[in-house]
Amino acid sequence: MGISLWSMRAYRRTISDCGQIAHNLPRRTIIRARSALARPNSLDQSAAVTGAPGQSAQAPGIVSTGTQSSTSESTISGSHSPSTSQQSSSSTLQTKLGKPDNHAKVTTTQPPINLRYVYFCTESGLSGGTFKYSVIKTHLLEHDPQFFQKLKEEYIASRGRIREWFSWWRYDHCEFYQFQKFASELSEPVVVGFPSETDPDYDFQPSPLKPHSRPPYGPIWKSEYRHRFYTSCTSCHSWHILHQQRKNAYNQADTSRIRVLPKRKQEVDMTDSESEVFWGIIARERRGFAWVLAYGCLANAPGVVFFFLWLFSWGHASDLQNAAIPLTISMCLTLTFATVLYEDRRGDARVR
Repeated sequence: MGISLWSMRAYRRTISDCGQIAHNLPRRTIIRARSALARPNSLDQSAAVTGAPGQSAQAPGIVSTGTQSSTSESTISGSHSPSTSQQSSSSTLQTKLGKPDNHAKVTTTQPPINLRYVYFCTESGLSGGTFKYSVIKTHLLEHDPQFFQKLKEEYIASRGRIREWFSWWRYDHCEFYQFQKFASELSEPVVVGFPSETDPDYDFQPSPLKPHSRPPYGPIWKSEYRHRFYTSCTSCHSWHILHQQRKNAYNQADTSRIRVLPKRKQEVDMTDSESEVFWGIIARERRGFAWVLAYGCLANAPGVVFFFLWLFSWGHASDLQNAAIPLTISMCLTLTFATVLYEDRRGDARVR
C-alpha cells in the first residue's frame, strides 16, 4: 500500500512538472513541435520504399504505395507538360490573333488639304506710303465670321495698339486690288482688280463672277466689310450686347464670303527680287469724326481752364479781354487745322 501511494504521488508530480514546462514554453515552439510530430518522417518513408523484399509490414507498404502513386502521377504530369504548354501557347496565340486589340491605334488616311491664301494689305507708317502684307490662311477657317475676325486681328496687329487707340484714321472697308512686287519685300497696290477665271493660281467660287459682283462693286460690298469688321468681337461684356444683336443678322455657319475671295494656291515669295503680279484685298481708312472732335476739344481745354481761373480764382473778375486771349488763339489754330483736314481730299479714303 505504501508503494502504491508513493508511485501515485510521483506520477502526479511528473504530470504537474510537464504542465509547468509546457506552460513556460513559447506558443510558437509548441506549434512547431506539433507540426513536426504530425508530419511523417521522410527518412522512414524512403526506408520503407527501398526496404528488403521480405519485409511486408503494413505501414511501409502503405507508405510505398502512396509514394509510387505520387511518383507515377508526377511522371505522367511531367510527360504531358510540354504538350500542355504547347496547347496553352497555341490558345494564347489564337486569342491574340482572333480578338482585336482595342488599344491599337487605328491609322486613317485623311484627304490632302488644299492650301489657300488671301493677301491682306494695310498702309503703315506715320506719313503713309509703306505697305504691309499679311497672309490669311483660309483653309484653316470654317465659317465667314472666323474670316472677318481674323481680318480684324491682322489689321490691328499691322497698325499696332497705340495707333489703334489714338489715331483718327479708322477702318472703313476693303477693296479687291492688283499688286505688283518689284523687289524683295517691296510691293505696290496698282489698280482695283480681280483675277480672271482662267488663272490657274487662284481659286474662287462662283467662277465666273457675275458682272455686278466684280470690283469695284463686289463681290463683298463696302458696307458689309464695315459692318462685319466692327461686330467681330469675342468678348462677353455687357457693353457688347449691341454687337451681339448685330452679329445675329448673319448666318454664323455661312461660307459664301470665304469661297468668293481670290485665294492663291501658293504663297508669293516676298524675299526674292523677281517681279510678280498677285491679287488680294486692301484696307481703306477714313477719318473718324469723333476722334477729330475729341482732339479739337483737347486742344482748346487749356484756354477754357485759363479763362475761368483768370476771372474767378485769380482776382480779375472784370478783365474779360485778357482772360479770352489764350482761348481765342487755340480756337483759331483749331479752325485752321480743321480747314486743312477738309481740303485734304485723301482724307475720304486713305490709300490711293
